[in-house]
Amino acid sequence: MTMSSGVSNLTSDAITVRRAALPAFCLLFGLHGLAVMLMAATEVSLLGMVVFVLAWIVLNCLWFALLRRPTVAALLSLETLALLTLLSRFKYDKLWMTIDFVDVLIVDRDTVAFLFSIFPSLRWWALVAALATAAVIAFLWRRDLYRPSCYASLAGFVMSLLALIAVSLIWPTELAEDFEGKSYVSKFARSGVEAVHELMTRGYLESADDIDEKPAAVANVACHPTRKLPNIILLHDESSFDVTAAPSIKVPSGYHDHFRSFDGKARKLVVEGVGGPS
Repeated sequence: MTMSSGVSNLTSDAITVRRAALPAFCLLFGLHGLAVMLMAATEVSLLGMVVFVLAWIVLNCLWFALLRRPTVAALLSLETLALLTLLSRFKYDKLWMTIDFVDVLIVDRDTVAFLFSIFPSLRWWALVAALATAAVIAFLWRRDLYRPSCYASLAGFVMSLLALIAVSLIWPTELAEDFEGKSYVSKFARSGVEAVHELMTRGYLESADDIDEKPAAVANVACHPTRKLPNIILLHDESSFDVTAAPSIKVPSGYHDHFRSFDGKARKLVVEGVGGPS
C-alpha cells in the first residue's frame, strides 16, 4: 500500500512538472518558428539562410551558456535579430543602405539621443518592449525546466562561430549588397566577420609609417586664361543642414537667414542618388 502510494505521488509530481513546463515548451517552439519565418521573409539566397541559421545558433548558445534557459535564450535571440532587421529596414528606407557592422562602431550615446529626439514616441516603445521582455523572462525563469550543459553550450557556440567565420571569409559581401533591401541579418553577420578581420590585419586606418617617394614640387606659375572667365561662384556647403527640420529643436535668432539666398528666398535642391549625391 505504501509503495503504490509512493508511485502514485511520483506520477502526480511528474504530471505537475510537465504541466508547468508546457507553456515554456510551447513558447520555445513558437519562438523558433518565428525565427524561421523571419529568415524566410528576409533572406533570399541559400547563402543568406545558412548564415542566418549560424547566427541564430551562435546567439542561442551564447545565452545558453550565460542563462541556461532555452526559452529565454530563444526570446532574447529573436528580439536581437528582429531589432536588427527593423533598424536595417529603417536605414534602408531613409538612406537606401542597410546596416552593417561598421555602424556599430560609430553609434554612441549622442547618436541614440538624436534618434530619440527625432522620434520621441520611440523612447516609450523601447521602454514598453523592455518591460514586456522582463515580464516574460520572469514568467519563464522557473517554468523553463531544461538545463543545457554549459560546456555543451560553449562547444556549440565555438563551432557555429567558426563556421560563420569560414563562410563569411569564403563568400565576402559585395559593395552592391549594402544598397539592397534584403538579407539584413546575413549581411550584418558577414560584414561583422570582415570588419573584425580588417581591424586585426590592417587596423582602423591603413597607413604607412614612412614612404620612399616624396611629393613632387609644384612650379610657381600663374594661370593666364585665354579668354574672360564667367562670373560663376559655386558654393558647396555639404555639412550645413537646417536642423529645424527635426521637431523640438531650439535655434538662435537669425538662424534661418543662413539658409536663404541673396534675394531672401529659401531654396532647396533635391537629388536622387545612392552612395553620395554630392
